Formats: sequence, structure tokens, C-alpha cells
Amino acid sequence: MLEESPIIIQNTHSAVTLLNDNIFLVEYIRDHEIEIDDFEETRNAYHYLSKNKRLKFLVVFPDFVSVTPEARKWAEEHQVDTEAEAIVFKSLAQRIIIKFYLTFRKQQHPGKIFTSKEKAIHWLNSMP
Repeated sequence: MLEESPIIIQNTHSAVTLLNDNIFLVEYIRDHEIEIDDFEETRNAYHYLSKNKRLKFLVVFPDFVSVTPEARKWAEEHQVDTEAEAIVFKSLAQRIIIKFYLTFRKQQHPGKIFTSKEKAIHWLNSMP
């Protein structure tokens, strides 16, 4: 039996795929400032791949990636309906900023910050 290749959606500044049929993975490119258009592409890809079911959400931000204030506000106002969200940041500065941001963000699902994609996937797989 042939194994089905995963669908990979190549956005302008990210690649998106579905892991294990229940984890939506977004990996942004290095050295980029994320803007509203980037988050809109990610949201559209989520709706396409999810086929109207709730998925677990994993986003990986490599080094030297930042998010404009307008994009952060847009993301807050346009959250997708997920079961859980894991965010991977490699640098300490990024983790400090996101922890501060998440303190004030209203979320309807569990969320956690990680330093590696593998740990984030393990946590998401442990979520019901």
C-alpha cells in the first residue's frame, strides 16, 4: 500500500502542513517580520486543511522573526477554533515577549510555549 504524501501549502513566508491528521503545523521563514497578510494566509490554510473540524495548532517561529503590532492585533481578533496551541520559539527574547503577550491574550483553548518542535508535538499528542 502506498503511503499518502502530506499536503504542503507554501505561503509567502511560511509552509503549512497537517501532521497525523490532527496537528496543523505552520513554520515561518527565518529573518522575517510577520504582517497581517502572513497570518491571513495561515488562517486560510487552516480552514482548507481542517475541513471544518477542530485541529491542534503548532506554530514554529525560527530565529530573527518578529510580528508587527498590527499583525498581533489582527491575530487576536481572528483566532481560529483549535483544540490546543503550541508555539515554538528558539530565542529567549522571543519567549519573553510571547509569554508577556499571552498573559493578556484571551484564549478558549490550552496553549503552551516550547523551545523545540518535538516537545511541542509530544505535548499536543498528549492533549485529549
